[in-house]
Amino acid sequence: MMAAGRMGFRALGLPAGLGWRSIDSFAVRLGLVLTLALLPVGLMAMIQSAKVVAEARARSEAALAGETLRAVRPHLALIQQARGAVAVLAGLDPATCGAVLPHVMKMPGGIVFAGLYDPTGRRLCGAGASPALLPPSPEPGPTVSVARLERHGSILLALAPMEDGTGFAAFAPRNPPLPASTTQDFVLLLFDGAGGVLTSFPSGFGRSSVLPSGPSLLDLAAGLASTGSNSFTARTAAGPERAFSVVELVEGRLYALGSRPLQTPFLGDYGTVPVALFPALMWAVSLIAAWIAAETLVTAHIRHLRRALIAFAGGNRKVEAMDLRYAPPELRETAEAFLRMTQTILQDEARQEDSLRQKEALLRELHHRVKNNLQLIASIVNIQLRRIRTDEARHALTSLQDRMLGLATIHDRIYQTTDLSEVSVHRLFPGIVDKILRRAGARDHGLRVETSFDALDLPLDKAVPLALLLTEAVSDAVRHVTPIDGVAPVLRVSFHRGTGDEVVLEVINTTDSATASAVTGDYTSGIGAQLLRGFVGQLGGTFDRTVADGFCRVTIWLSLDDRPRQP
Repeated sequence: MMAAGRMGFRALGLPAGLGWRSIDSFAVRLGLVLTLALLPVGLMAMIQSAKVVAEARARSEAALAGETLRAVRPHLALIQQARGAVAVLAGLDPATCGAVLPHVMKMPGGIVFAGLYDPTGRRLCGAGASPALLPPSPEPGPTVSVARLERHGSILLALAPMEDGTGFAAFAPRNPPLPASTTQDFVLLLFDGAGGVLTSFPSGFGRSSVLPSGPSLLDLAAGLASTGSNSFTARTAAGPERAFSVVELVEGRLYALGSRPLQTPFLGDYGTVPVALFPALMWAVSLIAAWIAAETLVTAHIRHLRRALIAFAGGNRKVEAMDLRYAPPELRETAEAFLRMTQTILQDEARQEDSLRQKEALLRELHHRVKNNLQLIASIVNIQLRRIRTDEARHALTSLQDRMLGLATIHDRIYQTTDLSEVSVHRLFPGIVDKILRRAGARDHGLRVETSFDALDLPLDKAVPLALLLTEAVSDAVRHVTPIDGVAPVLRVSFHRGTGDEVVLEVINTTDSATASAVTGDYTSGIGAQLLRGFVGQLGGTFDRTVADGFCRVTIWLSLDDRPRQP
């Protein structure tokens, strides 16, 4: 699964280690588990919240319908009163109506005007601020509508034809105020059957802030007649949601529209906030609380333990005490087990280091004793040389003595190195070459020596045979080096890297033709050639010797791995 996740991150072009590590962390896993655990509760909360909001809206619409009915009750009573009053006026004689009209003007609530008019709209008798011309009644019975006067604005107007058919009667009462029981921000609009707004109570509200943006007033009137539904919720043209209720005052002619801002439970005036916000907040708060609890009880202590484990695994042997007093018992036991494990490991490492130092001291002492024994044997050989008279025997013992002293030099250099598991050839080889030259007194005879050694560390099982190989090659070159054309003899020794894991040892010395012929004979059957071939074979390498242009060149190729080099 983890491999599949890393492949997915590579497919997306993301760093596999960083992306998968961040998503596969304990905190993210805990968050996912808590999210799944709280998901049913969140869904139930969302459904319940939506149900509560829907019920609250229904109750709000029902309450608004009742409030609208209470608000238009004075208008309904006034309409009935106006119908009765205009019916009375329609039965009066224009000659005697002047005596009745003063009593009509004293009606409760007051009137704007009342009177009798001929068919052209000219007043025959009346009282109040009657307009100069009123339209004739289009129907035979009393009708109620809304008229607009310059001084009084929109008012209710009741019209009825006179009984003798010579004109019509008109009656306009004063508009009643809104009941004191209406809530704040409640607005009542009157509109006619054509959908035109006649007046609003209280005045001063813009139509865009109190009229629904969807259905028109004409649609509301038609819907009320067809479905009987008179309450709904809609957004206004200005944006906020409001509850609306429609009441029919005069059938097909006059309607009232009550509205107020939508009141949603838990939200108050912030009705535009999504219903899912509170369940989402509840889920988020629960998730944060669970995360804090997990962080306090588990995650923080795991991070401390993790840092200590990583530091110890990285080589830091200073184990600091971890404060896990408030951690669960399982984590405290784990931390205590870790501390016990580190103490055991530190004790084992201390014993191993002590054993290693003892072994290293014994190994150094072994190299030192081998060097002393070789020097002692070389001294015995030197005593024997003084008693031998034949040149052949002296030459054989001298060669043997040189090789023993060279081997003693190797052990002496190894004894002086700081690390016995590996030997730095760029520090070991110069000392060996210098010892050979001083023992032979080559520099006293004008020999010019040039050395070049690359910095390279070799294991002891390769460094010792290679040092013996160097000793034999340099000793042989010193024995056979000769000047050319009166120029001081030259000896060049180099050890450098080749291609791949290959290293190259090269020893070059000047020589004349006679010496070169003698040396060629030695390299075919002499002890030096046998030793060189033996050391090269032990190291899995190859060597070559060439003589050209007054120089004798010995080149040895070696591989640093355990596979033999192909010639």
